[in-house]
Amino acid sequence: MNTRQDIHAWKPNGRICLWRFMGARPADSRWQFSADREGRESLIALLEILAVAPPGSSRTIPTTHPSGRMLGVLRTPHDGHDITHRLRLGNDEDPDRWSLQGEAGDVTWRLGARQQLSVLKALHAMRKGEGDFSIGPDDRRECVMFWWWLDT
Repeated sequence: MNTRQDIHAWKPNGRICLWRFMGARPADSRWQFSADREGRESLIALLEILAVAPPGSSRTIPTTHPSGRMLGVLRTPHDGHDITHRLRLGNDEDPDRWSLQGEAGDVTWRLGARQQLSVLKALHAMRKGEGDFSIGPDDRRECVMFWWWLDT
């Protein structure tokens, strides 16, 4: 397996959404994630490639605007949404790395090996129909909420 070729040959598929609720209470201002079946399977494939790729490897993924139903999951007051257009997903040599940074369009998510496994488990849980759960580091503000795919 040539991981350099694999990572460059990987192509995004499906719809993937990543957004935040602005001006919400801290527990509600963390990143929110959803993907349709094709998007979820595409991310699983990318994470499997990143698991064996050299540290610092990454791919940029176009993201989709969340549906009105997705944006309506938060029932507490907030000041709008920060919606991504591109997600750069990459690996890191520190197995515990969880770094999700950026706003207003472009976000970079760097994950170490243990954190990649956490995201893979979350995607597999979504595959089984689970949603409305978060994963991430101990600091809950850096966690990501995983939601079911909600069409318009």
